Amino acid sequence: MQMKCKSKIAHTKRIIGYVVYYSVAFLLACYFLLPFFVLVTRSFMTVEEVGQTLLPSSFNLKNYLNIFVLDNQVDILKALFNSLTIMFFKTLGTVFSSFICAYALSRIKFFGRKVLFAFGMMTIMLPGIVTTISLYSLYYSINWIGTLYPLIVPAWFGGGMMTIFLEMQFMKSISNTMDEAAIIDGANHLQIAFGIYLPLIIPVIVYIAITTAIGSWNDFMAPLTYITKGSYEKYTLPLAFYYKYQSTGGFDPSITRPNEQAALGIFMMLPIFILFAFFKDKMIKGISLAGGIKG
Repeated sequence: MQMKCKSKIAHTKRIIGYVVYYSVAFLLACYFLLPFFVLVTRSFMTVEEVGQTLLPSSFNLKNYLNIFVLDNQVDILKALFNSLTIMFFKTLGTVFSSFICAYALSRIKFFGRKVLFAFGMMTIMLPGIVTTISLYSLYYSINWIGTLYPLIVPAWFGGGMMTIFLEMQFMKSISNTMDEAAIIDGANHLQIAFGIYLPLIIPVIVYIAITTAIGSWNDFMAPLTYITKGSYEKYTLPLAFYYKYQSTGGFDPSITRPNEQAALGIFMMLPIFILFAFFKDKMIKGISLAGGIKG
């Protein structure tokens, strides 16, 4: 009888624990999803309803259609094409060049390798804003200001030291016997890199590719710095968003049109959602593999 009573008390405590756990989780989920809920509902509102109600009186796609109307000489479709172009080539350049650099620094013994790696790691300590003026001067001297080149070309020269370091640490965990066997069979470094190491670090490569693509898609400061105002054909999507709505000045909703801003915000989020939906498992696998590596 006493055992049954203890079992019943334990069962009750377990149920109460589950109720409290899921209740708190539900409240936290509501708290964090509230801004997204407001963004979605506002995208269907009229200008008059914004700030007056939480739900729109009717759901229509007028705001989503209006964002593609040429306004302030800003073409959203052209900006979308530019953003996709930059994202594709920047991601490709980062993945390719970082892999080559990581393989060379981790698997090829050459004079000054450690010094080169040390200088590379030192660049991580420099805030990006510190190099903005010097980079702007460099790009200005070669007539790249107002073009897409500053947003694409640098990715083909290493892709960032943190990316290289991540791949290096993973490559160092692979046994040297694979290299030795390939060399005995007559393979050169390119064959070893792309035939042996590349397939083994695919999860890390996917993780780097997705994070680079997301970073490129959301980048606002770099296009704002290097693409001059009035270069409408070169605007990226975040820059077009800014010049279409935010740069008009004032707080008049009829001018800033927060309902159309919300619609454009939802539109800009769709590619990120699609990428995450398709590559979520591989991203998580890449993070777990990278996190388990010890230098």
